[in-house]
Amino acid sequence: MSADGELWLWGRNDFGQLGLGEEAMGDMYSAESFPRLLRSLPAEGHKILDFACGSNHVVVFTDQGAIYEWGNRTLTWLEPHAISLPEEHREALKDDVEQLAAGDKFSLARTGCGRVFAWGAKSSGCLVQGPSGPKNVVEPTPVASTEFGKQKVVELAASKNRCLAITDEGELVAAE
Repeated sequence: MSADGELWLWGRNDFGQLGLGEEAMGDMYSAESFPRLLRSLPAEGHKILDFACGSNHVVVFTDQGAIYEWGNRTLTWLEPHAISLPEEHREALKDDVEQLAAGDKFSLARTGCGRVFAWGAKSSGCLVQGPSGPKNVVEPTPVASTEFGKQKVVELAASKNRCLAITDEGELVAAE
């Protein structure tokens, strides 16, 4: 990511994770050897403030308070697509996102006040919505503060099928 909020991407593109559109989508060996600028968001006036690369997708947060995601083939978004923000949490997400994290088929957002939102496939094990929660979550959905001992989350980390939250009291809370 450049200081101007531009995102340069390269590497595998077999799941559309580079956000270059259908014409750049290839087979399992599809890849970009050199960094390519993600043009669509800057062209629309967005400056990227944070981004996270999942196993096969990318998620970004912009200065206009929007969250975009693409890749994963199953998302059917080969170019940046705005994630719908739930009405009851729209202001918190638009004004307060400080960090994103992503893994295999899931994404996380952390706000400045320490709230965590999750979305993606329940099979990832990282949505923390309980056993009776929905199969897939398409909008950022709050993770209950009780999952973190009602402590403020100050850092997130994610990998393929794991996620970790670090609280302001130094607690590590993991889900898999």
